[in-house]
Amino acid sequence: MQNKNPVNHPWTRLFLRLENLWEKITDPLFVPDSIRARRKSQLIASLLFIYSLLALVRSIVSTPGTSRFVFISFLFTAVLYFFSRTRHYKTVIYTTLLLLTIYQYWIIFAKEQASPFETEALLIRQVAIFLLGVSLLGLRENIILIAANLIAIALLPVFLKDVPPTTVLSSLGFILTCGAIIIANIRYRDISEQDRRTELLGEKKFSDDIINSLPGIFFMYDTDGRLVRWNKKHEEAAGYTAEELAGMHHGGLMRPVGREMAKSWMQNAGKVETEINLITKNGDMIPFYVTMLGNAFGEKNYSIGFGIDITELKRTEEAHRAVVENSLQGLAIYQKGRIVFANPAYAQTLGYFVDELYKMTPEQAANLIFVEDRRLLNMRMQAASSGEEVSPRYETRIVRKDGSLRWLDVTMSVISYRNQPAIQAANVDITDRKLMEAEQARLIWELEAKNAELERFTYTVSHDLKSPLITIRGFLGFLEKDLASNNPPRWKADVQRISEATEKMQNLLNDLLRLSRVGRVTNPPENVSFRAIAYKATELAGGQIRARGVEVKIEKDMPEVRVDRERIVEVVQNLLDNAVKFMGAQSRPRIEIGADGYDHGEAVLYVRDNGIGIDSQFHGRIFGLFNKLNPDIDGTGVGLALVKRIIEFHNGHIWVKSEPGKGSTFYFTLPIPNKG
Repeated sequence: MQNKNPVNHPWTRLFLRLENLWEKITDPLFVPDSIRARRKSQLIASLLFIYSLLALVRSIVSTPGTSRFVFISFLFTAVLYFFSRTRHYKTVIYTTLLLLTIYQYWIIFAKEQASPFETEALLIRQVAIFLLGVSLLGLRENIILIAANLIAIALLPVFLKDVPPTTVLSSLGFILTCGAIIIANIRYRDISEQDRRTELLGEKKFSDDIINSLPGIFFMYDTDGRLVRWNKKHEEAAGYTAEELAGMHHGGLMRPVGREMAKSWMQNAGKVETEINLITKNGDMIPFYVTMLGNAFGEKNYSIGFGIDITELKRTEEAHRAVVENSLQGLAIYQKGRIVFANPAYAQTLGYFVDELYKMTPEQAANLIFVEDRRLLNMRMQAASSGEEVSPRYETRIVRKDGSLRWLDVTMSVISYRNQPAIQAANVDITDRKLMEAEQARLIWELEAKNAELERFTYTVSHDLKSPLITIRGFLGFLEKDLASNNPPRWKADVQRISEATEKMQNLLNDLLRLSRVGRVTNPPENVSFRAIAYKATELAGGQIRARGVEVKIEKDMPEVRVDRERIVEVVQNLLDNAVKFMGAQSRPRIEIGADGYDHGEAVLYVRDNGIGIDSQFHGRIFGLFNKLNPDIDGTGVGLALVKRIIEFHNGHIWVKSEPGKGSTFYFTLPIPNKG
């Protein structure tokens, strides 16, 4: 494909080389002036070019004989117009005015004579040329132009006939007067411009000093995104020299700067604050927090920015973030009821992912607190947000994602987060401590109960064992007397009473032995139907049941339990014996053995009778050791205490529901086989 770039044309390349050569030659003589003077020179060159073009057309159409001269003039003005577009516009102005001066003198010299009117017209035109020089050229160029005119006027008598010396002297005086006025005017203008330039340079130096004294980087971009001004801090931070920075695009210096952000910068869209990375010469990136302002200067818009190096701040933030992220303590920030920040430890405590916490509504976030603690916590948070003094530390329960409860030790404080008030919560999971405290309280309660039981045991043993011993001792004395009096019926009665006392003592010792063995001597657990256990216990208690005429009903649908079979049979047997003892005068005594569903993965079982019942005030006492509600009924008072210990050994619990005259129902729980 052919390259259409005009710069690659051979003639264009040659012309550019000639222009560069001309610049090297004329640079020491002529220095570019202001943009206004350049525009004036372009205007003059354009007018001369248009005038010469019209003259060429007119000469071709009406006066063909002069077309060669006009064509040369046209070429000359075309060259002048071209050079007016370059930085050598002053050369164009000076050459044009000088050639105009030479041209008008050449016309008069060619005639070899000039009338006073023509001489006066020559001077008037030259004054017009001088005025153009004053507005467009400097002092040196105007002096050369005036000197050329003086020389040309001084040569008038040589080339022109009938030119009197008085005319030459008056013309020289006129030119000298005009020149003096022109030089004085130019000198005043130059001094004024120099003063103005000095003032501008002072202002620029002052502004440069201010800009360079800024603690951060300063930069200014034009509408094309090119860097036009900066300070020393910018050079030092980027690692570029001033020459290298000149004209660089923001895309090569900043990341990230999106299209919309750059557009807002360039279009004077107000204040923009953001974080950017300054790209250094060696490719490193330095984080800066920048403030950008759009400003219009003249006909152009510029974006001015100031940035502060936040490298250390970023490092500190990263260190703080690492500490927070890796902290074993849960940290969270609540704002307007929502969780706006949480570290992994906090999310892990709740059983959620961090992103799930951020998506929660205020209602969902509130539901993380256990319902019984929610009202108190809300009151604390509202009071703290209102500035009231509240205890910053408290204990509460939270509901995990899986529904389980955990205890937290929470420290709450009011902070400002993203320029808005917020609640910061730091928590530690104290569930294990709470469980330990609960276990400790349970053990203390059990120990107190054991101590009380031991006291009762000591009293009962000393009383119940002492009573048979007293009986035995007393009847041994009676036996001795009866034997001495040879009274067989009496000594046989004495032996019977002694035998009954020893039997009572034996039963008490056996019950105590059975009670002491609970938890020490055990059989391995096995999976067994509770229906089979109920039948076995009924069989063992069959003598009392038949003697009292009690009807026993065993449900068909009974769960399978995993227990020490022998011990649970003993439990049911004791409950059956207890039910038979307290049937009272019931005409149709009845006992039911069944199941009542499940409770937390354990089977709920019961033994129900229609006996005399138990008053509610004694429901807790009946399971105590040696607690006999009716001393007239046989028994040691160990049976229900033994039942309670066996059930608790299987991690179950037992309770009674009963009213006087309406029978009693003893409920207890037992573990079921693990189906996994």
